[in-house]
Amino acid sequence: MTSMLHARRVIAVATFATASLACASEPALGPLDIDTPALMPAEAKALRNPIPYTRNSIERGRELFAYHGCGACHGIEGKAASAPGLDHGTDLAQPGAWKFGTVEGQVFRSIRDGAAVGMPPMKAVIPWEEDVWHLVNFVRSLWPEGQRPVVKQED
Repeated sequence: MTSMLHARRVIAVATFATASLACASEPALGPLDIDTPALMPAEAKALRNPIPYTRNSIERGRELFAYHGCGACHGIEGKAASAPGLDHGTDLAQPGAWKFGTVEGQVFRSIRDGAAVGMPPMKAVIPWEEDVWHLVNFVRSLWPEGQRPVVKQED
């Protein structure tokens, strides 16, 4: 009897773990607010951008970057240029120097949930995950030529 109960628990835990992992890699496009639970690093790494890497998406991300004042820390062109003596954000054009990962889901997590002390969670001011994905596409467009994804044609 005890082994049958143990087997059921193992199956239940395995099923829950598998379902959780499958959900982690599904596209995230829902509404956001400051109470949206933060992604765990493994969940973020498994995420894939549901927004195609197109010129329109990159332009939408550029607009969001400007609208939300990201240039104040990252520089207008994302290169972290700021006045002498002022702290600045990560140079978005140099992904090799990033601390929190460059896989698209990791970039999404850094923008949405914040990164360390200096990068605030943008889920407090960007109401839709779709817009965070557009920002991911814009940020990736700043990378050196050989590291950028290939721009897809619009449908």
